[in-house]
Amino acid sequence: MMGLGLRFGWRLLSSRAGSGHGAVRSAVGLNVYDKRQAINAVREGFVQQFELTAAQAELDALRRRMAAAAEANRALQ
Repeated sequence: MMGLGLRFGWRLLSSRAGSGHGAVRSAVGLNVYDKRQAINAVREGFVQQFELTAAQAELDALRRRMAAAAEANRALQ
């Protein structure tokens, strides 16, 4: 009778310890996932900002070319 109680108690204890361990691992896993998502979002924001800056610089260069071409046309006429 005592052995049956100890066996049952050990299973219950190990089960709770196992579920506690699983809960901690899940929380750590979610934390890692959340950090990765945040890093990916920041990286994507930096990439978009870089692409926007590059496009604006290209637009400025094209505007300067157009102004120089218009000035050259006026000088030739």
